[in-house]
Amino acid sequence: MSARVICPHCGKSIKLRDRSLLGKKGRCPGCDKVFPLVEQVESEEAPPPLPAVEPPTIQAAPKRTPNKPATPKAVAPPPDPLPFSIDPLPSEPLPEFTFDLGEPSTAPSSTAKAISRSNSLPKSVRKKRSQWPTWIGLGIAAVAVIAGGLYLNQPKAPGKQSTSTVSTVPVPAPTTPTSASVAYSYAALTADPNLVAEFRPTHGEPIPLQMLTGVNNIVIHLRPNRIWGTDHAAEERKASLTEDVVRWLESRILKLTHRAPEQIDELLIGISALSKSEPPQVSVVFRLKTPEQRSALIQEFAGEEISAPGKPSVTRKDDSAYFVQGNDTIAISPAAAGQDLCDAIDQPLDCVTNGIAELISSSDRDRTFTVLANVDDVVTYADQLFEPAAQLAIIHVMQAFGHDAESVSWSLHFGQTLHSEIRVRPKGSHSGTRRISTPATLKTDYLKSLPELVEHDLVDCVRKMHPAQAGFRQIIGRFPAMVEAFRQATVLQSGPKSLTMTTVLPPKAAPNLALGAILTWDESTRTNFDTSPPEIPIAASDEKLPKTVMGRLKTEFEIEFARKPLADAFAYLGEETKVTFVIDGDALKMAGYTKNMPQTFSLGKAPGTKGIYTILTWPMQEKLCLVIDDTKMEALITTTAAANAQGLKVVPIESLK
Repeated sequence: MSARVICPHCGKSIKLRDRSLLGKKGRCPGCDKVFPLVEQVESEEAPPPLPAVEPPTIQAAPKRTPNKPATPKAVAPPPDPLPFSIDPLPSEPLPEFTFDLGEPSTAPSSTAKAISRSNSLPKSVRKKRSQWPTWIGLGIAAVAVIAGGLYLNQPKAPGKQSTSTVSTVPVPAPTTPTSASVAYSYAALTADPNLVAEFRPTHGEPIPLQMLTGVNNIVIHLRPNRIWGTDHAAEERKASLTEDVVRWLESRILKLTHRAPEQIDELLIGISALSKSEPPQVSVVFRLKTPEQRSALIQEFAGEEISAPGKPSVTRKDDSAYFVQGNDTIAISPAAAGQDLCDAIDQPLDCVTNGIAELISSSDRDRTFTVLANVDDVVTYADQLFEPAAQLAIIHVMQAFGHDAESVSWSLHFGQTLHSEIRVRPKGSHSGTRRISTPATLKTDYLKSLPELVEHDLVDCVRKMHPAQAGFRQIIGRFPAMVEAFRQATVLQSGPKSLTMTTVLPPKAAPNLALGAILTWDESTRTNFDTSPPEIPIAASDEKLPKTVMGRLKTEFEIEFARKPLADAFAYLGEETKVTFVIDGDALKMAGYTKNMPQTFSLGKAPGTKGIYTILTWPMQEKLCLVIDDTKMEALITTTAAANAQGLKVVPIESLK
């Protein structure tokens, strides 16, 4: 039977699969501190775990309390309780993916300087490269969709050698503590949409489409004043996007609206890409944060009057048409769509595709950022919509949704939590396959594909990267763990017309994910993905080496690991002992393990067998075992159950001491 213990240092709840460990000492996967394993006495029985993989515990939303000024303290307070926990799966600590990324690759001079508050974000992109992996666009989707959507055949981002500021993310100010909340099981949340609805950060009206022209297959809605605000959280987010990206986005918004982002309270962008022979058409509607004199606005957007007598004034100047509503709202459309703008003033036109119209009815205009798109259209017109460096990334993001996805929406909201909501509308009988796609079939597909996307594609690709700067190596090495935390905290619900994927994380996750995504994507532009990741070295032919695996494993050397992934730890042991280690990934997965479980211990100078013994006897890793093959000079790391099932001879654990 299993037991649950609580770390007295950080309060982390840890599940022990073997009760015989109670009374011994273990190391907390959260804070790395050693503590006695004492069972937690629970007042009520916990719900049974789901088969195979138990998703993270998710808690009910705390009661709303009025915002009060935060009182600064000398130390950072513990984070507020979250409705969605990002605690690791009970079977193991959350994989850190802190890779030894090897020797740095040759980087441009802009990245040769030591890491500081101002770091150079390289701009160069290889023209000839192998096809990018599917995962590349996952982390940069939000930034790329905004930036790419605003790009629209503009010259490349200004300043080839401008300096990006990667600021140290400050400690968030204390907030008013929330009351204790009741925990919901993952099964309950997936079964009842009303429970997940409790965690909605806003309850605004659907995004309005008034004064939007064209037939738009991409719609972007954002609150620029919140993103470019002057509060502590907004400064964090801007710093994480790096100075170059922020400045470039500011220039695009300024070009579209004639206003700086901090002057705009609400911005709606419609992109109509319908033909390869014609450039996409863009229309915008925005509301100012501070109203201005109407006479000044009319003078600013003056031009040829194209509206009918007695109708609201719509003007045309150069290649745009303008309409000023009141003293705070402006609509801008292509000049050719000027008459459509006249018609759209009184009532919204049929200005979006059917898929987007369905999803926009479930949108919330109070969210910080929302993007809606037709999947196939984004792939078809990517070369017209996005900057060259982002095209393949965006295509792979869309393709990751699968052939059965017709349209998608993604909303992000920054507040007391980072709230993400992705909705996917299936194609139904138009998927091009023999089956009829439904929200339920999409859910089944994603539950299988998303874990593989992170654990295999993303991890393997990051292993091939060699960032030039130590600070960048650390951030990029941890990026897969950030994405994995996001995935584990996601609840999938299939509704009547769409699949909803809801994620709630701590507020600090937003800048961390943004910075990790940008640096990882930037490094991908210099990475050759045709190469194989570093392999565990094969035993060298040396007459002086012992002729048996056990003989070589007794070689003494320095053994010290600091949250090193399991696979990398055995790679190091193999390199030092000249033994080829093979890890049975399928067996580990059946036991709830992964190759990325962090290993943290220091033995000093010790035989390799002692390092193996320490790993195999570490709390919650006791199912692992060692099988050796002297003929191949190999050491197989598998589980006792898998070894017994295959009739393999397991090395007695006591012989490794």
